[in-house]
Amino acid sequence: KKGDVITKNVGFTISSTTKSNGIFADGNNAKVEDEGSTFNITGDNNNNGIYATKGTVKTTGTKITIGGTTKNNGIVATTSATSTEVNGPNSIITINKGVTESNGIYVDKGKLKVDNVTFNVNVGRNTGTANDKNAGIRLTANADGDADITNNSSFTVHGTESAGIWADAHSSAKLNVTDTSFTVGNSTVDGNGNYTNYRNNGIYVNDRQLNTTRANYTIEGRSSNGVYAMGTKNVTLNGGSMTINGSYNNGYIDKGTGTDKVQNMTFYVYGSSNNGVFATSNGQTISEIS
Repeated sequence: KKGDVITKNVGFTISSTTKSNGIFADGNNAKVEDEGSTFNITGDNNNNGIYATKGTVKTTGTKITIGGTTKNNGIVATTSATSTEVNGPNSIITINKGVTESNGIYVDKGKLKVDNVTFNVNVGRNTGTANDKNAGIRLTANADGDADITNNSSFTVHGTESAGIWADAHSSAKLNVTDTSFTVGNSTVDGNGNYTNYRNNGIYVNDRQLNTTRANYTIEGRSSNGVYAMGTKNVTLNGGSMTINGSYNNGYIDKGTGTDKVQNMTFYVYGSSNNGVFATSNGQTISEIS
């Protein structure tokens, strides 16, 4: 059916085994708008709360819970979508513990704006094996607009090999993060004293320009990072703080070759074998720490 898709205070439960959606907007639909609805994804794999292939997506106060087993997403914007806007207040996107390779917001086309949204990724995941591989926000290499994350948005990431924001390469699109907080990992240990949360990141960016302003990070567990940067694009971290606990963790790990600046930030380094800033041999010299 042609036209707009507009919903308010609707309850969606997506329980089909695979390839089902709460809202599917294709080339006939100009926009999707939702206010105050709830999306609960319980089906096994490849299901989505909102799936849009054209036009714009805008949600306000929407709650999304992603369950099932693997490769489920809260919001997907792809093909010819132009913009995705996810607003609070009271907007919460949760990826349940035990789910793998899933995303809160998956942007494969267009720009993204996130304002005052809470993301919970694998929260409470204290046991299990590697390869959770979930992300609150995933920007693919086809996501060709700027992504702006702002205004008291927050990300809590537990489990393994997961991220608050995962951004793949793009020649011109930027990732801008302002007034946002990241809690990476937790302090749970196994019977041998090893941290059970590991290889997580607040922000992982690979060859996409990153600018953060007044972002705050708390890192726990092991082998995890507040910001992990690779590629040739510039990185500027301006204002905010990084508190590093656990072991073998970093506030900012630089493996990129762009111009990197760390400005007006405070680092609190605790635990063992941790670093505030780790400038690796793979990266260029960090041009400014001030």
